[in-house]
Amino acid sequence: MRGLRLHIFILLYAVIQVQAGAQSMTAFKQNKKWGFKKGESIVIEPQYDSTYGFDQSGQIALVGNINLNKKSINPLTKEIKYEWNFFYITNKNEKVYVKKSETDSTSDITVSKQTQSLYLHDKNAFAATINGKKYLVSKKGKTIIQAAYDNIVFTKVPGFYSVETKDPKNGQALVGLVNDKGEYVIQQQYSKISINTYDSVIYCCTAGIKFNGSDDAYNYKGTKIHTSAKHIHAMGKNFVIYRLFESENAYVSHDLSTGKEKTLKVEWLYYLKNDRLVILDDEWFFYDLKTDKRFPIDGRLVKYYKLDE
Repeated sequence: MRGLRLHIFILLYAVIQVQAGAQSMTAFKQNKKWGFKKGESIVIEPQYDSTYGFDQSGQIALVGNINLNKKSINPLTKEIKYEWNFFYITNKNEKVYVKKSETDSTSDITVSKQTQSLYLHDKNAFAATINGKKYLVSKKGKTIIQAAYDNIVFTKVPGFYSVETKDPKNGQALVGLVNDKGEYVIQQQYSKISINTYDSVIYCCTAGIKFNGSDDAYNYKGTKIHTSAKHIHAMGKNFVIYRLFESENAYVSHDLSTGKEKTLKVEWLYYLKNDRLVILDDEWFFYDLKTDKRFPIDGRLVKYYKLDE
């Protein structure tokens, strides 16, 4: 009986420890300063004038303090406006240094409306904005890529990041794909990159940046698996869907195993998975690419399929 009680005690203790470890870092305010708690325990004493909170993994938070040494005075209202210094901290209240180069020690973080999404979205990395440029940084503070980008987008694939740089001559954004090791999976040479996560296919568009350029498809290793002079609207492991812009509402399904093609005259279509499409042709339908059969769908349910590109 004693052994059973001991076993139950150990089990309950383990459960309590797991629950405690699962508690998130939450911000609280005291005497006009922000600090952080884990459960009811204070982890970081209140000392910040502003915070965007910790990320979902509890690794980093964006905090800010008013710089009393830097101020400006409105000549009309005489209102005094102070500058803010924003920076990232760890859950041990240590400052995260974003290095723009090997010789750089620290840089001021720029805060914008997109700031929260730039560090909350991914559990391993975040995009720090410095002087209008974005740097991909691990949540342990290491700069993954020294290069600066005009934009960094977190994709639906963990560890894959879409990066873009604008051509200074024409303002056209060149888009590529990097991984969490800082390696290019796909070089910056496209106007748009889309990922089919079900079939692990990446398809890329050159519209607007290359005259008579080809659209290409890659696997997750960055190996090119398909190329076409037609625009790749969607792609799975067995079929490619091309869009023909010269003919209104015209698409072409291309069977990768046989090479056979079929024209689809529909208003709009979206690739789901397992060789099925959602199409709009006066009414909403499921469409099977292999059998060429349609199945009715309640149009009111379409919004729940998250048909986003």
